[in-house]
Amino acid sequence: MPIEFGSVELEFISKMAKLSYKWGLGEAVGKILGVLLLSEEPLTQRDLAEITGYSVGVVSSSLTILERLGLVVYEKIKRRKMYRAVGSLLDVLEHFIDRVLRHQLMPTIKFIQENLPKFSEKTRVNIRKLLQEYQKARILLDLNIRFLRKWKKLPLKDFEKELSKSNFNIQQSIT
Repeated sequence: MPIEFGSVELEFISKMAKLSYKWGLGEAVGKILGVLLLSEEPLTQRDLAEITGYSVGVVSSSLTILERLGLVVYEKIKRRKMYRAVGSLLDVLEHFIDRVLRHQLMPTIKFIQENLPKFSEKTRVNIRKLLQEYQKARILLDLNIRFLRKWKKLPLKDFEKELSKSNFNIQQSIT
């Protein structure tokens, strides 16, 4: 029998669905991840379908995405796949930033660099400025990924200490 959630848990699950949708992963992925993050016990695809209201097919494809992201694993118990969350929001964020960097920003930088001489004289000044901005963004995103990978498992206090060592004022960024 699937678990039942109260209004606060349902609101959290809804927020996870919206976040996941905005990050391009789809609402179902976030909703299913939210359910698994709150569940103390592993759940079957059928359990997840009952809880979320999605079809088993939607649940299955969403779980495939979550497995690929390293956020969900399953184990077979009495011939049934039982799913549980193993990742966190920081894992989702890391994957999102990495995907933007590798699949959107880097190809654009490469295109500009390879085609710079082909831009007209009138647009070349602007495209050089854009290239510099894109390269700064690449550096910032790469730095964020490295920090996430290195520090995401740290307790919050240690995470804040590492950030302060990097001359990043955590209190100023929160407000």
